[in-house]
Amino acid sequence: VLGVSVLFGLVLMRQLAVVNENSLLAEQLREELAERKIAEQLLQLNQERMKFLLSATPAVIYTASVQGRENSRHTFVSDNARVVFGHAPSAFTTEPGFWSSHVHPEDLSEVSGQWLDIAQGERFVHEYRFLTGDGRYCWVRDEARLIRNRAGQAAEIVGYWTDVTMRKQMERALHKANEELESRVQARTVELSRANASLLREIEERGRAEQALRESEARSRAISELISDFAFSVRVEAN
Repeated sequence: VLGVSVLFGLVLMRQLAVVNENSLLAEQLREELAERKIAEQLLQLNQERMKFLLSATPAVIYTASVQGRENSRHTFVSDNARVVFGHAPSAFTTEPGFWSSHVHPEDLSEVSGQWLDIAQGERFVHEYRFLTGDGRYCWVRDEARLIRNRAGQAAEIVGYWTDVTMRKQMERALHKANEELESRVQARTVELSRANASLLREIEERGRAEQALRESEARSRAISELISDFAFSVRVEAN
Protein backbone atom coordinates (compact mmCIF):
# COMPACT_ATOMS: atom_id res chain seq x y z
CA VAL A 1 0.00 0.00 0.00
CA LEU A 2 2.84 2.34 0.84
CA GLY A 3 4.42 1.66 -2.54
CA VAL A 4 1.18 2.42 -4.35
CA SER A 5 0.78 5.64 -2.45
CA VAL A 6 4.32 6.68 -3.31
CA LEU A 7 3.78 5.81 -6.97
CA PHE A 8 0.49 7.71 -7.01
CA GLY A 9 2.23 10.69 -5.48
CA LEU A 10 4.97 10.59 -8.06
CA VAL A 11 2.44 10.41 -10.88
CA LEU A 12 0.48 13.25 -9.39
CA MET A 13 3.61 15.34 -9.05
CA ARG A 14 4.51 14.55 -12.64
CA GLN A 15 1.06 15.58 -13.82
CA LEU A 16 1.28 18.78 -11.82
CA ALA A 17 4.68 19.45 -13.36
CA VAL A 18 3.24 18.86 -16.83
CA VAL A 19 0.33 21.14 -16.05
CA ASN A 20 2.72 23.82 -14.83
CA GLU A 21 4.90 23.33 -17.87
CA ASN A 22 1.90 23.52 -20.15
CA SER A 23 0.77 26.66 -18.34
CA LEU A 24 4.17 28.20 -18.90
CA LEU A 25 4.13 27.17 -22.54
CA ALA A 26 0.61 28.54 -22.90
CA GLU A 27 1.68 31.81 -21.29
CA GLN A 28 4.73 32.00 -23.57
CA LEU A 29 2.52 31.23 -26.54
CA ARG A 30 0.10 33.98 -25.56
CA GLU A 31 2.99 36.40 -25.17
CA GLU A 32 4.45 35.38 -28.54
CA LEU A 33 1.06 35.72 -30.20
CA ALA A 34 0.61 39.15 -28.60
CA GLU A 35 4.08 40.22 -29.72
CA ARG A 36 3.47 38.83 -33.20
CA LYS A 37 0.16 40.67 -33.38
CA ILE A 38 1.86 43.90 -32.33
CA ALA A 39 4.63 43.30 -34.87
CA GLU A 40 2.05 42.65 -37.60
CA GLN A 41 0.19 45.80 -36.63
CA LEU A 42 3.43 47.80 -36.73
CA LEU A 43 4.33 46.23 -40.07
CA GLN A 44 0.93 47.07 -41.49
CA LEU A 45 1.23 50.62 -40.12
CA ASN A 46 4.67 51.01 -41.69
CA GLN A 47 3.37 49.64 -44.97
CA GLU A 48 0.48 52.12 -44.89
CA ARG A 49 2.90 54.94 -44.14
CA MET A 50 5.21 53.85 -46.95
CA LYS A 51 2.30 53.52 -49.35
CA PHE A 52 1.11 57.01 -48.42
CA LEU A 53 4.59 58.48 -48.85
CA LEU A 54 5.07 56.81 -52.22
CA SER A 55 1.67 58.01 -53.42
CA ALA A 56 2.00 61.54 -52.02
CA THR A 57 5.53 62.34 -53.21
CA PRO A 58 5.91 63.83 -56.71
CA ALA A 59 8.78 61.43 -57.38
CA VAL A 60 8.02 58.02 -58.88
CA ILE A 61 10.24 55.42 -57.19
CA TYR A 62 11.44 52.46 -59.22
CA THR A 63 13.83 49.52 -59.17
CA ALA A 64 15.29 47.73 -62.18
CA SER A 65 17.66 44.90 -62.98
CA VAL A 66 21.28 45.63 -63.79
CA GLN A 67 20.98 44.24 -67.33
CA GLY A 68 19.49 47.48 -68.61
CA ARG A 69 15.95 48.63 -69.25
CA GLU A 70 15.69 48.37 -73.03
CA ASN A 71 14.81 44.68 -73.08
CA SER A 72 14.16 44.01 -69.41
CA ARG A 73 11.32 44.98 -67.13
CA HIS A 74 11.37 47.23 -64.12
CA THR A 75 11.01 45.18 -60.98
CA PHE A 76 9.04 47.82 -59.05
CA VAL A 77 7.32 51.15 -59.83
CA SER A 78 5.41 53.13 -57.20
CA ASP A 79 1.67 53.67 -57.55
CA ASN A 80 1.93 57.42 -58.20
CA ALA A 81 3.11 56.62 -61.74
CA ARG A 82 -0.60 56.75 -62.57
CA VAL A 83 -0.75 60.39 -61.47
CA VAL A 84 2.59 61.55 -62.87
CA PHE A 85 2.63 59.67 -66.20
CA GLY A 86 -0.89 58.35 -66.63
CA HIS A 87 0.41 54.77 -66.85
CA ALA A 88 -0.29 51.86 -64.54
CA PRO A 89 2.78 50.71 -62.58
CA SER A 90 2.20 47.19 -63.91
CA ALA A 91 2.86 48.43 -67.45
CA PHE A 92 6.46 49.17 -66.49
CA THR A 93 6.95 45.86 -64.70
CA THR A 94 5.11 43.44 -66.98
CA GLU A 95 5.38 44.78 -70.54
CA PRO A 96 8.82 44.22 -72.10
CA GLY A 97 10.31 47.38 -73.60
CA PHE A 98 7.56 49.61 -72.20
CA TRP A 99 9.98 52.23 -70.89
CA SER A 100 12.13 52.43 -74.04
CA SER A 101 9.09 52.58 -76.31
CA HIS A 102 7.84 55.67 -74.47
CA VAL A 103 11.12 57.62 -74.41
CA HIS A 104 11.24 60.22 -77.19
CA PRO A 105 13.08 58.76 -80.22
CA GLU A 106 15.47 61.73 -80.31
CA ASP A 107 16.47 61.09 -76.67
CA LEU A 108 16.52 57.29 -76.53
CA SER A 109 19.99 56.66 -77.98
CA GLU A 110 21.79 59.02 -75.61
CA VAL A 111 19.80 57.94 -72.56
CA SER A 112 20.30 54.24 -73.28
CA GLY A 113 24.03 54.74 -73.73
CA GLN A 114 24.37 56.50 -70.40
CA TRP A 115 22.18 53.91 -68.68
CA LEU A 116 24.70 51.18 -69.54
CA ASP A 117 27.35 53.04 -67.53
CA ILE A 118 25.40 52.56 -64.31
CA ALA A 119 26.29 48.86 -64.32
CA GLN A 120 29.90 49.98 -63.87
CA GLY A 121 28.98 51.87 -60.73
CA GLU A 122 28.34 55.24 -62.34
CA ARG A 123 25.48 57.37 -61.10
CA PHE A 124 22.80 57.99 -63.72
CA VAL A 125 21.33 61.48 -64.01
CA HIS A 126 19.58 62.46 -67.22
CA GLU A 127 16.62 64.44 -68.50
CA TYR A 128 14.55 63.29 -71.45
CA ARG A 129 11.07 63.38 -72.90
CA PHE A 130 8.60 60.64 -71.98
CA LEU A 131 5.24 59.85 -73.59
CA THR A 132 2.38 60.09 -71.09
CA GLY A 133 -0.92 58.27 -71.10
CA ASP A 134 -2.75 61.20 -72.69
CA GLY A 135 -0.42 61.26 -75.70
CA ARG A 136 1.79 64.21 -74.80
CA TYR A 137 5.49 64.28 -74.01
CA CYS A 138 6.59 65.46 -70.60
CA TRP A 139 10.14 66.18 -69.49
CA VAL A 140 11.47 63.70 -66.92
CA ARG A 141 14.49 63.91 -64.65
CA ASP A 142 15.78 60.39 -64.08
CA GLU A 143 18.23 59.74 -61.23
CA ALA A 144 19.42 56.26 -60.31
CA ARG A 145 22.25 54.48 -58.57
CA LEU A 146 23.56 50.94 -58.37
CA ILE A 147 22.92 48.92 -55.20
CA ARG A 148 25.38 46.16 -54.31
CA ASN A 149 24.93 43.20 -51.99
CA ARG A 150 27.19 42.29 -49.07
CA ALA A 151 29.54 40.46 -51.45
CA GLY A 152 29.99 43.64 -53.45
CA GLN A 153 28.11 42.30 -56.45
CA ALA A 154 25.58 44.40 -58.36
CA ALA A 155 22.15 43.59 -56.98
CA GLU A 156 19.70 46.06 -58.49
CA ILE A 157 19.25 49.66 -59.57
CA VAL A 158 17.18 52.06 -57.49
CA GLY A 159 16.05 55.39 -58.85
CA TYR A 160 13.24 57.88 -59.22
CA TRP A 161 11.53 59.97 -61.90
CA THR A 162 10.28 63.52 -61.47
CA ASP A 163 8.26 65.59 -63.91
CA VAL A 164 10.31 68.71 -64.74
CA THR A 165 8.15 69.91 -67.65
CA MET A 166 7.29 73.21 -65.97
CA ARG A 167 10.96 73.93 -65.27
CA LYS A 168 11.86 73.13 -68.87
CA GLN A 169 9.13 75.47 -70.11
CA MET A 170 10.44 78.23 -67.86
CA GLU A 171 13.99 77.60 -69.10
CA ARG A 172 12.83 77.82 -72.73
CA ALA A 173 10.89 81.01 -72.01
CA LEU A 174 13.93 82.50 -70.27
CA HIS A 175 16.18 81.43 -73.15
CA LYS A 176 13.79 82.99 -75.66
CA ALA A 177 13.64 86.21 -73.62
CA ASN A 178 17.45 86.32 -73.48
CA GLU A 179 17.65 85.81 -77.24
CA GLU A 180 15.13 88.60 -77.83
CA LEU A 181 17.03 90.86 -75.47
CA GLU A 182 20.30 90.03 -77.17
CA SER A 183 18.71 90.72 -80.55
CA ARG A 184 17.44 94.09 -79.34
CA VAL A 185 20.85 94.90 -77.87
CA GLN A 186 22.54 94.01 -81.15
CA ALA A 187 20.02 96.07 -83.11
CA ARG A 188 20.52 98.99 -80.74
CA THR A 189 24.27 98.56 -81.03
CA VAL A 190 23.98 98.76 -84.82
CA GLU A 191 21.82 101.87 -84.49
CA LEU A 192 24.34 103.44 -82.13
CA SER A 193 27.19 102.51 -84.45
CA ARG A 194 25.37 104.13 -87.33
CA ALA A 195 24.56 107.19 -85.23
CA ASN A 196 28.21 107.42 -84.13
CA ALA A 197 29.37 107.11 -87.75
CA SER A 198 26.92 109.83 -88.79
CA LEU A 199 28.07 112.03 -85.92
CA LEU A 200 31.70 111.49 -86.88
CA ARG A 201 30.89 112.47 -90.47
CA GLU A 202 29.13 115.60 -89.22
CA ILE A 203 32.15 116.45 -87.06
CA GLU A 204 34.50 115.88 -89.98
CA GLU A 205 32.31 117.99 -92.29
CA ARG A 206 32.11 120.73 -89.67
CA GLY A 207 35.87 120.58 -89.26
CA ARG A 208 36.37 120.89 -92.99
CA ALA A 209 33.86 123.76 -93.12
CA GLU A 210 35.61 125.53 -90.25
CA GLN A 211 38.97 124.98 -91.93
CA ALA A 212 37.58 126.34 -95.21
CA LEU A 213 36.16 129.33 -93.32
CA ARG A 214 39.49 130.01 -91.67
CA GLU A 215 41.25 129.75 -95.00
CA SER A 216 38.66 132.07 -96.57
CA GLU A 217 39.08 134.58 -93.75
CA ALA A 218 42.85 134.39 -94.15
CA ARG A 219 42.56 135.07 -97.88
CA SER A 220 40.18 137.96 -97.19
CA ARG A 221 42.61 139.45 -94.71
CA ALA A 222 45.46 139.01 -97.16
CA ILE A 223 43.50 140.70 -99.93
CA SER A 224 42.42 143.46 -97.58
CA GLU A 225 45.99 144.03 -96.51
CA LEU A 226 47.14 144.00 -100.13
CA ILE A 227 44.52 146.55 -101.09
CA SER A 228 45.40 148.66 -98.09
CA ASP A 229 49.10 148.54 -98.97
CA PHE A 230 48.34 149.41 -102.59
CA ALA A 231 46.16 152.38 -101.60
CA PHE A 232 48.85 153.63 -99.26
CA SER A 233 51.48 153.45 -101.97
CA VAL A 234 49.24 155.34 -104.41
CA ARG A 235 48.73 158.15 -101.93
CA VAL A 236 52.43 158.35 -101.31
CA GLU A 237 53.18 158.63 -105.00
CA ALA A 238 50.46 161.22 -105.45
CA ASN A 239 51.95 163.42 -102.79
